[in-house]
Formats: sequence, structure tokens, C-alpha cells
Amino acid sequence: MSQEILGKLQRIQQQAEQLSNFVASLQAGAPQGADGYDATEQVRVEVGADGLPTGIRVESGWQDRLGPHAVGQAVVEAFAAAVANGMRAWSDSLAATSWHARAAELDAQGKFPAASNQVAFSPPAVTGSAGRRDPQEVAEDVLRASERLRQQTAAQALVGVGTDVSRNVAVTLSR
Repeated sequence: MSQEILGKLQRIQQQAEQLSNFVASLQAGAPQGADGYDATEQVRVEVGADGLPTGIRVESGWQDRLGPHAVGQAVVEAFAAAVANGMRAWSDSLAATSWHARAAELDAQGKFPAASNQVAFSPPAVTGSAGRRDPQEVAEDVLRASERLRQQTAAQALVGVGTDVSRNVAVTLSR
């Protein structure tokens, strides 16, 4: 009896290792960062691999193209562009790999755990005649699900303050 249990535990360990390697290969394609600009190209936001801002730059002479009232919206717009650029880069990276085939192979071998009835979000409906979705749409769904999960967990407040060289603009980020 103990040999049977040990054999099952070894198979579970092998499955977990294969699944871990699969996830690591998907994560390896994630960009380490991305950047984006607002429509006026006066504000540039850089995001890290976690999707959080790592830098915000407001170009000199911004007053000629943006009013002081529009700087906040320009930062938000540049941040959204940076996140979208990062997701697009990751999506392109995934599309260049054979991750679909590897996932199907692991699924056929029973390497993926059975689906749980306790899902944190409702999966989106499959669309399209072949049941395939646009990678950008999938990436956006992943971002929305991640944000919902982030909102469910109690996060420590983070605050960052930065000013430009002339001290004419101050940006405060909080979470």
C-alpha cells in the first residue's frame, strides 16, 4: 500500500514540476517593462514587469501643448498606453511560441489539475467561429481579472511623489 501511495506522490510531483516549467516558460516571454506616451507625446510613462509605473517623464515645454489641468489625464493616458504596449509585446511573444500545442499536450496527458468550481471570476464566453479569441482581448481579460484579484486582497498603501527639475510639476502616485 505504501508503494502505491509513493508512486502517486511521485506522479503528482512530476506533474507539478511540468506544470511549473510550463508556467515559467510563459512568464519568460513577459516583457520586463514597457513605455507609452499620451496623445501629445509630452508625457511618457514607464511600467515594470508588474505593470506598475516605474517612471513618469513630462517633456520640457509641455505648457505649450498641455495646460496644467490636462497633465493628470495625460499621465493616465500614457500609463494606459504603456500597459497596452507591454501586453501587446507579451501577446506577440506568446504568439511566436508553440504554447498552445504544449498546453494541449499537457492537458491530454492529464498534467493540468481538474478545474475547480471555486472560480474567482466568470470566464469570458468563447467567441468566433473557430472558438479562438484575439490575443489582445485575452490579455485585456487577464488584466481585468488580475485587477479584480488585486482589489480583493488588502494591499498596503503605496505612495510616490516626483517633481520635475524646475519644480513646476509634481506628480503623486498612490494605490
